[in-house]
Amino acid sequence: METVREIALRSGETAKIIKASPDIIDRLIELEDRSINPATFMRITEEELADSIENDTVFVATLADNPIAFSVLVHNRDSERSLAQRLGHNHRDVLTFDGVIVSKEARGNGLQRIFLLLAEELALSLGASYVGATVSRLNEYSRRNFAASGFTELCEIPIYGSSRILAEKRVK
Repeated sequence: METVREIALRSGETAKIIKASPDIIDRLIELEDRSINPATFMRITEEELADSIENDTVFVATLADNPIAFSVLVHNRDSERSLAQRLGHNHRDVLTFDGVIVSKEARGNGLQRIFLLLAEELALSLGASYVGATVSRLNEYSRRNFAASGFTELCEIPIYGSSRILAEKRVK
């Protein structure tokens, strides 16, 4: 798989970011199972992963070929998973940052911020004007990362069976 970017970790090791392929889905689900806090994170299902690997972009950070983090980006297409309508924009104008998983061992290396930067670059390459996302009010780490990356928190919305903050960043 082609390396999209290399990142120096605090440990001195180098992680590689690649685009996911279908053969890695089981390993990503396993990483998600080990890593999420159900109080602050909505699960990315196997079906959603498969859909996004086929139709969108899933970036995976790997260390020695083992996934340590991933992000799911729903392209600016007409999809139930797109946040465009909730943001008041046409689906062609919004790339949706659908989720990010970072293993407990890899936290603190800035991987979510790198994924947010990659989302912005991808949005621009696809002709989208915005990156949209939701985040739990309880997830202070993610909220800080979104704010530091230039996202604006707009409002709370009922989504995924709970209330989440809707945020967006204008990229062009």
